[in-house]
Amino acid sequence: MLMTVDAIRRQNLETLVRELGSLESVAAAGDTSAVYLSQIRHGAIDSKTGRARQMGTAMARRLEVGTGRPKGWMDQHHPEVGERPPEYRVALDLSQSPGDAAQHIPWAPLMASQLPTNFKLTIPDDAMAPRVRSGETVEFCTSEQPRPGDGVLVADSTGAWHFRLYRVGAGGHWTAAAINTAYREMDSRTDGLVVVAVLVAVQARWG
Repeated sequence: MLMTVDAIRRQNLETLVRELGSLESVAAAGDTSAVYLSQIRHGAIDSKTGRARQMGTAMARRLEVGTGRPKGWMDQHHPEVGERPPEYRVALDLSQSPGDAAQHIPWAPLMASQLPTNFKLTIPDDAMAPRVRSGETVEFCTSEQPRPGDGVLVADSTGAWHFRLYRVGAGGHWTAAAINTAYREMDSRTDGLVVVAVLVAVQARWG
């Protein structure tokens, strides 16, 4: 049986509902709304994209923290006794060109657990222009820890990716700022941000 990461997360969401007693209890643990989780649970169609809603990286991590699960638990299949573990379908082309250690992957809301340590992305917008423009390729690393001024790849609460500058804010939160003022600054709390990877292939600290 093939299972996508989305299917695994939905399955684990059902496990949490059974264990906590209700979808409302799971939502409270993840500091989100039961309506939003219900939409994910039943694959409600997003009116903006026309696609079924999926659980993003940030939401999966919040549910893990809120329910006392280890990081990555939502992304793993947890078979019951006697159940055959499924195969996993990973939406990544992991082929490498000769002599190129960093894999070039498509810009998509993929899970950090699916990513190689070093990878290249072609940036789809001008949020970091004029330093990095749409269509340019940069390299990221998932093992680096972000520092103020680093270029970072972040995922928001919907699972969408954004390329921004990492800036530390007050009270323990941080912001993801764009160089291009046409793009808004994002906040780790209000936007449910998590750092996916840190920019390493070009000058990573612009102040």
